[in-house]
Amino acid sequence: MKRNYIVAAILAFPVFMLFFWVLSVQNKINNAETVMVAVTGYDPRDLLSGHYVVLRPVWDDTDYEQFNNNKFSRNDFDYSYRFYLPEEDAEYLDRVVGRTRDLKMFLEFAMPANSKPIVKELYIEGLKWKEWLDKNPAPKNENDRYDRW
Repeated sequence: MKRNYIVAAILAFPVFMLFFWVLSVQNKINNAETVMVAVTGYDPRDLLSGHYVVLRPVWDDTDYEQFNNNKFSRNDFDYSYRFYLPEEDAEYLDRVVGRTRDLKMFLEFAMPANSKPIVKELYIEGLKWKEWLDKNPAPKNENDRYDRW
């Protein structure tokens, strides 16, 4: 009987460690300073593309004053970022983001100390992506699909 408790404890230990690690990462992100970086659509011709849009920072359209003490280094950021979305939204947003440069898009990054920036949210025209999508739904007619962008 005692052996069963030991086996259960050994099996439960990694689950508890994973849970506490996720909580610590989430806490780190939530308490970090955030910055908004202008982005544009980017098509890397990824054969394994899936439920995401690929975005590339546009440094000319980014306000550098929002960085802590104006300390900023492009080397802290990657060349492009994947922003993951639900399957039903990813295809439409990927087409919209890839076809137009007229949309003002920003990625919100958490800037934890001693760590690379972490993507938190995508904003399109000042709205969170889901709110923007609610106001600009995908066309129902297959012939119109994506043409308005």
